[in-house]
Amino acid sequence: MKTRIFLLAALTSVVLTSCNSDVELGAYENIPEVAEHILGMTTQEATDYLSTQGFYFGRVMENGSEYVFSRDQKLSEFSYEASSMLAFGCYNDTVHYAGGLQRMETEKSATDLFWKWSRYTAKNTWPEVYMWRGYISYKEDQNASEGGSSNYSDMTIGEYYDGIMIEQIKEQLAEQYNSGQITKEEYNTLMQSYSYNRNTYWSHLRDTGERGQLFSAHETYNTEEQCAHPKETTLSVYMNNGGSIELNYETTCNFVWHWN
Repeated sequence: MKTRIFLLAALTSVVLTSCNSDVELGAYENIPEVAEHILGMTTQEATDYLSTQGFYFGRVMENGSEYVFSRDQKLSEFSYEASSMLAFGCYNDTVHYAGGLQRMETEKSATDLFWKWSRYTAKNTWPEVYMWRGYISYKEDQNASEGGSSNYSDMTIGEYYDGIMIEQIKEQLAEQYNSGQITKEEYNTLMQSYSYNRNTYWSHLRDTGERGQLFSAHETYNTEEQCAHPKETTLSVYMNNGGSIELNYETTCNFVWHWN
């Protein structure tokens, strides 16, 4: 499925390491850095900044508040098939939403870049987080166990959780167990569902990618709902999104798309 940025456009016109080597983004892979940088800018400020980052203006959508850019200058007419795109949405001439898409040629290059996006976002954009959720879809090899050729057709899903809210939930579960409100079996089952955190996610992401079995990965960061300036960031990679290998990044300030 396509991400929100392009759904909106269609509607309107239509292992682990803490070193810096895995969080430094090159000039053509820095959509997360660029998207975060333009939040809060005026329309003109964002447009001018994007031009310094190699983005060329494409069009203003029919609602008059969404602006779309591409890094493919060679295109004589703006195309949604561009390899690198970024759009932002404004309210009262202030950028509140920014999102980008990066198409890749190989699954390995997509996995490597998404790994960098994920680590960069965690280290630079969300060093502290109220709520983080991650999902990984794996290609399931149906024939390998039978000695046949590989057939990656089915998917299994892994879910991961982290952040202040999750720690609060764990504390509440411990209190409920200690007070006899839930049984030991219930407590263990519930705690197990929150046992996979961001470190586990990154480990599984790296391992699955190296084995060529990653189908998709997605993660979402949220601030607390009552926060004075709510923020939400999502990033994802799809190995087959309508025939394309795609990475997506979306971020908002003072507005969130959903809380569940």
